[in-house]
Amino acid sequence: MSSGDFLEGLESEVSADLAMARAGAPAADTPPSEWLVDPEEVEVEQTEYTSLLGAVQALETDRMDPGETPTGRGDTARGQWEE
Repeated sequence: MSSGDFLEGLESEVSADLAMARAGAPAADTPPSEWLVDPEEVEVEQTEYTSLLGAVQALETDRMDPGETPTGRGDTARGQWEE
């Protein structure tokens, strides 16, 4: 499996997990006694998945443009992800 295939698969998995986290949040009009999950925990989970999805997409961009160094990152950080 190439790194590109891995990243594409990871992006799909994270997107699916993010969609499930969003679907699991209780509706705004649901009383707390009927919540199956804590809305704050759902929000934290959504934030984590969104952050992870952004990181995966950044890695995909880096992989597609190997000659350019993104702002704020040195060659050392880039080198550890390339094969």
